[in-house]
Amino acid sequence: MVQYIGALTRIGVGVGLLWCSAVMPLAMADDTEPGENDEPYRVVVDGRHLIVNGATDIPIGMFGTHNVPLDDERVHEWGIASERRIIQRPGKTPHTPGNGFHEDLEHYIECLFDRYHPALQLMNPNGWEEHLRTIGHGYGVAARDTGFQHRVEFWNEPYLNWAARPGVNWDPQFYERDGVEEGDRVYIRGQSEPTEHLIWRQGHFLERARDNRPLEIMDYVRGGNFLRDPFSDSMMRGVEFGEPFEFQGRHLVAKPKLVPYDPTQWERENAGNRWWSGQQNRIWYQQMLLAYGEALKEANPDVQFAAGWGFHFSQAGWLAWRELYEPVLDAAIHVVDAVHEHHYGGDSRMVAANYEVVWNWGVARHNKALEFWNTEAAGQLDPQRPDVVHTGAHGDRMERARGSATYTLRDIIYLLQWMPDRATARAAHHAHHNGGDEFAFRLLRDLRGTLLSSTPSRREIWSVASRSADDHLVVVLFNDEPEAISVELDVQAPYGYALSGSGELRRIVEREAEEGLAIAANTLPGQGAAGWQGSVHMDPKSALAIRWPLAQEESSQPRHRHLRHIPASDILRWANPDRPIAMEVALSEDDLKGATAAYLRLAMLNYRGEGGTVVINDHEDVLQMGNWMHRQPIPLEALQADSTLSFHVDEDSYGIWAAAIELVYDD
Repeated sequence: MVQYIGALTRIGVGVGLLWCSAVMPLAMADDTEPGENDEPYRVVVDGRHLIVNGATDIPIGMFGTHNVPLDDERVHEWGIASERRIIQRPGKTPHTPGNGFHEDLEHYIECLFDRYHPALQLMNPNGWEEHLRTIGHGYGVAARDTGFQHRVEFWNEPYLNWAARPGVNWDPQFYERDGVEEGDRVYIRGQSEPTEHLIWRQGHFLERARDNRPLEIMDYVRGGNFLRDPFSDSMMRGVEFGEPFEFQGRHLVAKPKLVPYDPTQWERENAGNRWWSGQQNRIWYQQMLLAYGEALKEANPDVQFAAGWGFHFSQAGWLAWRELYEPVLDAAIHVVDAVHEHHYGGDSRMVAANYEVVWNWGVARHNKALEFWNTEAAGQLDPQRPDVVHTGAHGDRMERARGSATYTLRDIIYLLQWMPDRATARAAHHAHHNGGDEFAFRLLRDLRGTLLSSTPSRREIWSVASRSADDHLVVVLFNDEPEAISVELDVQAPYGYALSGSGELRRIVEREAEEGLAIAANTLPGQGAAGWQGSVHMDPKSALAIRWPLAQEESSQPRHRHLRHIPASDILRWANPDRPIAMEVALSEDDLKGATAAYLRLAMLNYRGEGGTVVINDHEDVLQMGNWMHRQPIPLEALQADSTLSFHVDEDSYGIWAAAIELVYDD
């Protein structure tokens, strides 16, 4: 085996692709000792084309941006393949590449309505439904003949500014106020029936400071920087209640008055969860989603439609799921193709676990495999301080660049390894400002095309492989260890192809003089047509990408590995010594026919790797160490139609957020 280190971490030259010849001797590998697990770090790419629940390709929507001006360089040199845009005033006309989006984009998402826009039931009480049905139907009709796949996200972050900062849906101007008293039910202007949950409560709300005109959306945008919510005890930024203030051309004041109050928001047990939408906002969102979505799908079922609230499904111990996401998806599952969310900072592996829970729920409950669209993401994970994750810009230029690149790579690669069938969109927010996202995209630019089977030996090393449209074999690795490691690679050419030249290994390095990043490249000399074997050095929390040219071989036909996930019936369960978990998995005899291997697939939390067991029908296995996403082999003969899983533990407790049986079919 050959050892290719290429450990170039700091350089002092200009911007661009840097060719390096840092090939170090095998003895250097002894400097890196394995961690608690003595199993070597190894990745095998076995040459099979990979099909995951029917998905055959790398989802190009994962390489997207939001609020980034896209020019030719960013699309072609960075490798931006998707864009999400917010449409403030939606109409009947779809946006398309060359007409609203960069002409070379293949994937794009139109988000209808922004977070400071009040619910339409308030702004147009008697005509909101007809309006939404009209524009939904019109959009669907117009999208029939564009030649593009259209994707519509319904509303940007309705969890937030509808409810707080400042709480636009609580503006008293939208409601009947004559003769009301504290505690009375709240009526929308001109409506004969009260709102479902609102009552009048003494609070504060914004007004114009220089005239009596009603507030406009830009007043909410500016005022939300000062008014936490209508029922807080104080303002922000040193402003007092009743004190006029000016901000970015808007003159406002927060005055005491009766304000609509939603007990389902403001009386949550934990005061730290009272800033996001409650049941009144959920009802309004659900009504609008159905009005638009049903009209859209009636006109054009091929338009992809996404519902969501713009924050974690698991917010507040999955309270957001139970209160907001689940009831909306239950009501709208017939029109919804995807769920949209935002994540900023945090452990990005949690995102995959969130997706797994909701995907399992959708298949088990509604027989519908949902996609997941992240439409805003950002954060920093500094490899030099891997225990600290920031939600936004932090530190000097190099820290911001390094941290942003690492966060983005970690997020994308983990999702692609675990769920290329369902994690189908990700939009890096303000990617042009942090100096790091650019190089994450540049490193992943070649990761396109047909999925290839890739198997890492340990949970700390992640891998994704593909055969690109221009006939290259691409392998991407991420080292999630907080220390440097050596990874053994065993790469076989895809069946039906042969390696036709040397490989190119690319990684992100630092340009000290410019306080920025660059891409450095090494040549991996070829070892023949069949494949490549060797070791590569990886720094802590770092990624690399390798590309080999391919030539088609007529004498060899492609072979495939099909993965199929059959979810258990339950989600969000906890096992403890007194209360094991039991779940049913609706396997059929047809599912088991032809399967060549089986795995237990889990979204798991707080398991320390000791004392846990899983019983599959009558077969008992030790539950191996794993958190967030976890996969371990199980014997095929242990499975039967309508199998039962039960999880046990000797002490402590752990969460099984989601469980599934993964069946493998090799041809």
